[in-house]
Amino acid sequence: MKAEICVILPVYNGGDLLEQSIRSVLKQDFENFEFLICDDCSTDNSYERIVNLVQHLNFVKIYRNERNLGLFKTLNKLIHESTAPLIHLWSQDDVMKPHCLSSTLTFHRRYPSISMSYSGRDIIDQTGKVLQLNKRDGTPDIIPKELYAKTSCYWGCMPGNIANVTLVRDVLNQTDLFREDMSVSGDFELWTRLVQHAPIGFNRDANIFLREHTNQLSRQYISMLYRIEEDILIMQSLLTMVSAADTKKVLRCWKWKTQTMYFNELVFLFYKKQYMLSRSGFRLLSEIAFLPALCYRWLLIKIFRVLRIEMWFYRKVLKTLN
Repeated sequence: MKAEICVILPVYNGGDLLEQSIRSVLKQDFENFEFLICDDCSTDNSYERIVNLVQHLNFVKIYRNERNLGLFKTLNKLIHESTAPLIHLWSQDDVMKPHCLSSTLTFHRRYPSISMSYSGRDIIDQTGKVLQLNKRDGTPDIIPKELYAKTSCYWGCMPGNIANVTLVRDVLNQTDLFREDMSVSGDFELWTRLVQHAPIGFNRDANIFLREHTNQLSRQYISMLYRIEEDILIMQSLLTMVSAADTKKVLRCWKWKTQTMYFNELVFLFYKKQYMLSRSGFRLLSEIAFLPALCYRWLLIKIFRVLRIEMWFYRKVLKTLN
């Protein structure tokens, strides 16, 4: 019987969290799935751990890169090797709840015309302690292009990570896969292309435990610079997708919220004595904004944050974020 869904897991130096992540996939209450794992030339014993855990299971396939390819090249490799109509992306440090795959399949059967879906998630720390339960924020089940663009311009990447995302193969076949020239935001860029083919879906079930810890790629200093550089390109694409009625509000948010956030991260890099990274980032920002004016906006937002009126300012004064 052909698998109904495929889980793909790229691994690089998975460490002690890898085994729990893999075991959580193996404990699903749904059985008709394939599980593809690729070790991206780890320098620890990740590959040996993978083999010891799953070598006896015929629905699991193990791959090993001869050299380190990076996250998005490895994901693309696994997508090419998979055969199921749905592809669930997975992460080496997160934990699947037992109902994750069955919930995902139920959702896609209910909404067969979407390009991808993402689910709710609970957040845990390094030890597995729950830090935050899944929040209900009013996001609808089906998110059309214009709503996706506006929400992403306001708040950033909607899924927030890859581990709660499921892709639809038929839609993937109509576009390119992950951009392999991107280091951090290749997922955000792909979601932005997919929604132009068909709406994306939001499954309200909290299907995973998303882990926060200090070794995550997104927390590394160089990744902060890459994210700003890549997100600017994505934002320019999003601005073309926003409805005419929302364009002015989104542009105000872009100037006052998003650009000041970038500025704040570069100030942080400077504070951490990452002078070359900070300088490169300010050079990037100078191409999209007048830096003295941006510095002024950043200072105002910092003051508003201290006074706890930042969101009031966005919504009531700038008439944005709604």
